[in-house]
Amino acid sequence: MTVRKNFTFSDETARNLEELAKKRGQKQSQLVAELIQKELHEQEKQKRLAMIDKLSGMFTGHFPDGVTIQSIKADRNDI
Repeated sequence: MTVRKNFTFSDETARNLEELAKKRGQKQSQLVAELIQKELHEQEKQKRLAMIDKLSGMFTGHFPDGVTIQSIKADRNDI
């Protein structure tokens, strides 16, 4: 389904949109839709990275010095 929307742009923005669409061989509406999707994807990516940063270091101090998950796995494989 498509929905018609009306936007108001400055003269410069309207010229830039038209020029960019011509260079890319796209309709202006396709270009706007693509750029919106890219921005949403980038925001979602940044949100996920922020969540990872929040988790980073959460488990620090749960293992004694020198003990890593890799060393625990290696010891378990020796059994």
